[in-house]
Amino acid sequence: MSDKELAKKQSQIITAIVLLVALLFLINFFTFFNSTSSKSATYSAGVAYIEKEGEDVVAIRGVRFDDTTTNTKITDVTNVQTTQQLRNVAESVQEINVAQEDLRERLIQEVESGAKTTLSTIDSSFDDVAKKEEISSRVNERLNEAMVRIDTAFDGSIPNTESVTGVRDVVIDTLTDFEVIVSEETGRSVSFQEERDLLRDTVIKKTSQLDEQRMRFIERGGLSLYLDSDNDSVSDYDEHYIYGTDPFNAYSAGREETDGAYILSGRDPIKGDVITYEDVRVADSGVLIEYAFSLSSVSVGAKRVDSGGSESVAAITFSGRALPNSFVTIYIYSTPVVVTVKSDQSGKWIFTLTEELVDGDHELYVATVNNSGKVIAKSTSIPFVKEAGAVSLKEDLSTFSYNASGEYTIFSRESIILLSLALIAIFIIAIIIIGYYKEHGHTKEPRSPFEDEWHA
Repeated sequence: MSDKELAKKQSQIITAIVLLVALLFLINFFTFFNSTSSKSATYSAGVAYIEKEGEDVVAIRGVRFDDTTTNTKITDVTNVQTTQQLRNVAESVQEINVAQEDLRERLIQEVESGAKTTLSTIDSSFDDVAKKEEISSRVNERLNEAMVRIDTAFDGSIPNTESVTGVRDVVIDTLTDFEVIVSEETGRSVSFQEERDLLRDTVIKKTSQLDEQRMRFIERGGLSLYLDSDNDSVSDYDEHYIYGTDPFNAYSAGREETDGAYILSGRDPIKGDVITYEDVRVADSGVLIEYAFSLSSVSVGAKRVDSGGSESVAAITFSGRALPNSFVTIYIYSTPVVVTVKSDQSGKWIFTLTEELVDGDHELYVATVNNSGKVIAKSTSIPFVKEAGAVSLKEDLSTFSYNASGEYTIFSRESIILLSLALIAIFIIAIIIIGYYKEHGHTKEPRSPFEDEWHA
């Protein structure tokens, strides 16, 4: 290979590598630029539904939006202890939810498997269709009763040993009833003894695990999530750790409305003022605690049909999970909507947006916000798409990663650093190899530079 050809190949390789490195840094730069140059805005929740100034909407669902306002730093900085407290309790709730769901699925699996075996035995024992239907009805009735008891046992509250043992006994008794039905109706025998024994062992282990998790949950102050000493719809936990209100005084603002009514309408339960909400998109607004919040589903809540027969979305329903019996604030962009909702005792929350969103990409955040509008903790940005007659979560969530600026990027900062280092290493190796072949390019069987080093 001639020196001219080698120089040409060297130039092509160097140019390609430099372009790749530059591209990666440009992606990172624009991601950072977009996150820091996003509109800083303040939001004030009031009671109006829609407010207009001329043709411009300045408030939607009582949430004022003024993108000419600089989002000033709220002076009462979130207490580090409060944030850590929320993190610890959310972690305990997550542990308990996972353990509960595992046990619930095991119980359901056993009772459904028993019912399937029973129904199969009955089906093979009779030719009389009416007789089959009669016995099958008894089996399904017993199955449904067991399923209701299982759902009741895991209704979202923290289960104790007695409730778990009780629902275990319901499943065991149901399996025994299936044996009796088969024996009485067919004269044949089926046995679920092995399943019963395994179920007893499983429940013992799971109950021990739940007991440990429950004690940790209580030690971290989580029990107050289920207490409302003054019946104002605000848990003692939220009163103490989030809003700073008196858990034994339902009227902290000294007016006729309860603390819960103030919070839901976007007003400070202590001062009575309209809350000015911090922009959740700002990087230093609150702490990211992903397992504390989730968006489970987004769906069309209602549709409207125009005179031409075309359908469009009239309402969008969002649902997810947060801490049990807690208030969470939902942020929806690009049309700025900020609204506070309350989760039930299992942590499930639901919100139906009736304001119109333009077609295209949007994002949602779920956050815990205190009475001054300061974000204490938040979820990542959750993208969703709204089209003419449909709405859905973006399917490519797994290809995005969350970075410190609060934005989703194709690559995380760490990935870009690693990729850049790898490309630089490849660049250096390429230079070494090209330099070597430039020096030994006229030999028929050149050895690699590493072989030369070895033989030296």
